[in-house]
Amino acid sequence: MSGGRRDVESDLRQLVARDAQTAVRALRRRERPGVDASLDYLISRAYKSPDVLLDARDLLGEQDAEAGALLNRAARLARYPADP
Repeated sequence: MSGGRRDVESDLRQLVARDAQTAVRALRRRERPGVDASLDYLISRAYKSPDVLLDARDLLGEQDAEAGALLNRAARLARYPADP
């Protein structure tokens, strides 16, 4: 059954990577939501897992450096959440 779990994890990483690309496009067009909301969304999509966020970043190529940077920042925030 581990094969099925692996597919789900792979799908999740791909979805999070795609969401980061979409967030970057929206930020370039200055659409809502802003950076903070995009980071929060990515963290929630990754189930607050810094490892999922970093694995998603690793799926991106050089052409997606901004999305990779967004995922890297989200991973740091997931690992070290700010105090409310």
